[in-house]
Amino acid sequence: MPGAPGAYGAAPGPQPAAPGPQPAAPWAHPAAPWEQPGAPGAYPPGAGAYPAAPAWPAGQAPAPGVTAPNPPAAPAEPSVWIGPFYRPVIGVAGPLRNPEPAHVLGVELAVGERIRFHLAFGYEHLNDNNGLHLDPAGVGFPLRVADTPDVRVEVEPVLTPLAIEWVYRTNAGRFEEMHALLLSSAVCLQAVFGFGHGFVAFTPVGLEMRFFEHEGHGSDSEAVTAGGAGLNWRLGLAGGGRF
Repeated sequence: MPGAPGAYGAAPGPQPAAPGPQPAAPWAHPAAPWEQPGAPGAYPPGAGAYPAAPAWPAGQAPAPGVTAPNPPAAPAEPSVWIGPFYRPVIGVAGPLRNPEPAHVLGVELAVGERIRFHLAFGYEHLNDNNGLHLDPAGVGFPLRVADTPDVRVEVEPVLTPLAIEWVYRTNAGRFEEMHALLLSSAVCLQAVFGFGHGFVAFTPVGLEMRFFEHEGHGSDSEAVTAGGAGLNWRLGLAGGGRF
C-alpha cells in the first residue's frame, strides 16, 4: 500500500548529512605548505613526497655493491736533486783570500723540499795547486716564486757552515813542495729552474769567509798556521736530474 513501510515508489526520506572534517589525531604531523593541494611548488598528484632520483647515464652506473673509485692522487714533488756543478771563487779582501780565482768542478747532491740539505764534493784548482773541495753540510731554504705545468722557479738561500779545501803542489810527481788545509764558511743565493725530471741552478751571489789555513812546505818542513781571514766571492752553475 502506498505509504506502507518499504513500499515501492515512495519518495525517500531525509538522508543523514555527510560526515564533516574529522579532527586530526594528536600524533599526526601537520602537512607542510608544499604538500597542500594547489599550493605553489606542490608536487603533482601521484608524484609522492619526493621526486624520483635521476637515473645514471647509460653504461655509467656502478655495479651493485661497488663504489666509484677516488680520483688519482697528484704525483709527489721531486725531493732528490743530483748533478755536476762548476764554481769559480774570486778573492776579495783579507790575507787569506784567493790570490787568483779558484775553480771547483764536482758533483752536488741535494735532498728535501721545504728544507734542502746539500752535499758537494769535487776537484779544486787553486793558485797552481791541485786538491779536493768538500761542502759536507749545506742547508738551503727554497722559496717558490713561480710554478707552471712546464717549469718551477725557486730562489734558494744556502748556508754552508763548513767548507773544507785540501790542496797540494808536487815536484816531478813527488809530494814535497806544498800542501795546505783551508776551512771556510759561506752563504749563497741561487736561482733554481726545475722542469720535468731536470733542473738548472745559477748562483750569482755568494760570500765565502775563510777563517783557517794550515800550510806545510816540503815533506819534512814545519807546518805554519796563517792568521787573519779572507773574503771570497762565490759564483756557481749546476744542472742535473731530480727524482
